[in-house]
Amino acid sequence: MIGVIARSHIAAAAGEDPTQWARPDWLTVGQARRLDPLARLAACAVDHLGLETPLPPDTALAVGTAYGSVSATQRLLDGIAHDGDDLASPAAFSASVLSHVAGALGEALGLHGPVATISQGGTSALGALRWAWLQLAAGRASTAVVVAADYHSPWTAAVAAMLLPGAQQLAGGVASGASAWVLRRDAGRELRLLDHSSESLVQVDGGALDPRAEIVLMRHAAGRIRRSAPTLLGCWYPTAVLGVPLPDDACTLVECDRRRVIALWCGPAAVRANCGVAKRTRTESK
Repeated sequence: MIGVIARSHIAAAAGEDPTQWARPDWLTVGQARRLDPLARLAACAVDHLGLETPLPPDTALAVGTAYGSVSATQRLLDGIAHDGDDLASPAAFSASVLSHVAGALGEALGLHGPVATISQGGTSALGALRWAWLQLAAGRASTAVVVAADYHSPWTAAVAAMLLPGAQQLAGGVASGASAWVLRRDAGRELRLLDHSSESLVQVDGGALDPRAEIVLMRHAAGRIRRSAPTLLGCWYPTAVLGVPLPDDACTLVECDRRRVIALWCGPAAVRANCGVAKRTRTESK
């Protein structure tokens, strides 16, 4: 059994600079200085986990991000346009690399386990969660940290709002946000890779401001109570599903990118045992 033992979520208004927030104690001044807004947002989400003991060195780390650091890429390209290739900022270049966040967090936390960055649009958060689950199932790590984060600069927020008019109806509009989950074998709230929709009455999803994807999510709910990130959080960013509060009972986690759907099951560990007993009883009665 693989379970969730800790969760955190943090959100900020689009354009708000997380590098100005208080520095987590486990980040040195030099490390914090090298973090761009997306990486600092992710670091703050990890810090909000409030872990009382250090993570094991073999901990796996997965980062899910739909965009990566667009602001760092813009800064790099602006520097090249104005100053030429030779004077381009090394800091902007390193931050523009998609794996920058995972690398920076792994170094700061002293982790030496498997590391991956998953960037697959609207299914990036659950894609990262699935990868981390597989590392634990394969015995490659004893613990896994999953961070889902997307940072909206004023420019990207304006573009997203233009492409997704539904964002204008939310109190927080298009926002920046990050969530962190800690997974461990044989502990916590159970997480399963498959949907198991028959065992859950609630669908927790990242929401979709695109009408076509929204229809897909509504159909996937199939009569279940639906809890969507934009409604519950009052804002939207692509990987918001991991920030939605989970119900006490079992639920199905869902993300959608156009017509592609990823779904996972999450619920009390006892549910699986009870279901197994029930199935055996029915089999024996035959």
